[in-house]
Amino acid sequence: IKPRIGGGFGNKQGTFMEDLVSVLALRTRRPVKLIFDRSEEFHQGYMRHPAIVRLKTGVKKDGTIIAQKMDVLADTGAYGDHALTLPTSAGRKILPMYPAEHVQFECHTVYTNLPVCGAFRGYGATKGTFAVESQMDEIARALNMDPLQLRLKNCIKQGDVDRLAAEFGEKIPRVMHTCGLTECMQRGAEAIGWKEKHGKPGDGLVKRGVGMACSMQGSGIAGVDWGGATLKLNDDGTFSLFVGATDLGTGSDTVLVQIAAEALGVPPEDISILSSDTDLTPFDVGAYASSTTYVSGGAVKKAAEQMLAAILDIAARMLGEQPE
Repeated sequence: IKPRIGGGFGNKQGTFMEDLVSVLALRTRRPVKLIFDRSEEFHQGYMRHPAIVRLKTGVKKDGTIIAQKMDVLADTGAYGDHALTLPTSAGRKILPMYPAEHVQFECHTVYTNLPVCGAFRGYGATKGTFAVESQMDEIARALNMDPLQLRLKNCIKQGDVDRLAAEFGEKIPRVMHTCGLTECMQRGAEAIGWKEKHGKPGDGLVKRGVGMACSMQGSGIAGVDWGGATLKLNDDGTFSLFVGATDLGTGSDTVLVQIAAEALGVPPEDISILSSDTDLTPFDVGAYASSTTYVSGGAVKKAAEQMLAAILDIAARMLGEQPE
């Protein structure tokens, strides 16, 4: 049974010190709380994986990227928590953003006598983003090309396939069925006056500049992440929503109620939610990767649509009408 807890942001993805609290609670049969001071937070809590990222890019004179090579050397600390999946995200989440004909990606993670490294927001993709986007700006300067145009020319587009995902063993082809990256860049550039401002910092002591960067991140793994939702119509016309999804201080309880309310056409106040009680709620794979709205929300939407169809079917029979 999950009580209200603070934000997760990755650091609750592994059991690191929580087992000590569990053992003490079982031994003493009393509530136990473990609170770190600031120094303990750094040597007993998770760190990000420090890494050295080396990047080599092959580009034609017209700005077409034809090759990308990335080497990542990451430090996992004393234990191998997330030592594989997290450092590799520096490449697998970012390199497909600018598809190239030739791609080479190597990642090595080493143990060191330092604090344990684990999951944080961005799940390893942030270091890859910094490297690739810095490289894109350097390439644009070398070619005397607008960084915006360089990205628009090379970025992933609707219909493209993430070939790196297949190399990592994903069985379902990762096709970009929808992709608004090009439009996002164009509208963003227009909103900040990119053409008027870029490369014109002004004279005098105070200079102003504009910059841009793109990032690619996953929200739920196809064929792996899934969640469940149960919806019950109460005698007074209100609804009870049961979900396995965990609200880590992210507001997912509120979001899931809103999704159900919109699908049913009722105000959110008419829906009560119970989440993360394993006696009563269905299974959910977990609250991580910013996926709860998409994955668990998808389950809630389907349950609400089925509920609405059932209500309309019964109402139609009562009134002698078609459900439509």
